[in-house]
Amino acid sequence: MHGQQEIQADELITKSTSCIPGNQGASLWQEALTTFFCGDQALINYVQEIVGLVAIGQVYLEASDYCLRQREEW
Repeated sequence: MHGQQEIQADELITKSTSCIPGNQGASLWQEALTTFFCGDQALINYVQEIVGLVAIGQVYLEASDYCLRQREEW
C-alpha cells in the first residue's frame, strides 16, 4: 500500500493515567471486598472480574447480561 508505515510506539496513545500497576493498597482492597461481600469468595471473584473489565474499558455484552441475571436472582 502506498504510504504505509511501520507502527511506531511513540506515535500511539499508550498512557491514559499517571498511575502504574502495583501492589500498593492491595490489602486494603481485599479487606474492603471481604467486608462488603461478607466473605463470599464467589461474589468477590465476580466483582473483581467486572471491575477489571471496567478498568480496562473492555465491553462484553455477555458480562453485562450475566450481571443483570445475577442481580435478579439475589
